[in-house]
Amino acid sequence: MEATEMLTRLLDSNRDMVEKALEGLSGEELANRPNDQCNSIGWLIWHMARAEDGLVAAADGKPQLWVEQGWHQKFGMASDPENSGFGHSSKDLDSFKVPSADILKGYWAAAENRAKEYIGSLSPADLDKKVPALQGEGTTSLASYLQIIVNEAIVHGGQVAYLRGLHRGLGWYF
Repeated sequence: MEATEMLTRLLDSNRDMVEKALEGLSGEELANRPNDQCNSIGWLIWHMARAEDGLVAAADGKPQLWVEQGWHQKFGMASDPENSGFGHSSKDLDSFKVPSADILKGYWAAAENRAKEYIGSLSPADLDKKVPALQGEGTTSLASYLQIIVNEAIVHGGQVAYLRGLHRGLGWYF
């Protein structure tokens, strides 16, 4: 199995888990923050999509779907491509208005489909290419960069599943 196939399988597995966790949740449950230091499920889905969209756009050298397809308007937010949730404060979380589940899932699906298309277009040699590091100076391999994208999705997917369990109890996966 090639590395690119493994990465897309991981994204698919995460999607299956998160979609199961989202089944039947109300708008109130999507927006609920267990305390002022926690994210809501809706914010986590938005952030997962924003991270995938922004990171893939940077790697691929194309505009973010957030702006290009007008997703920012559907969320009632500015088109700022830098606003992806990284570094959000509790005050920022308070001001985040969770849209409908359809909008959340639609943006996430668009960002993830683009990520999988991009990853699927890469050759093994492409994975060794050097790209700018996400933090600080220097470069990293494209493979390491893609690993960050997949890790972001899996980490936040697990958080979504945990919060779903907190709201509804068992049954979020099996």
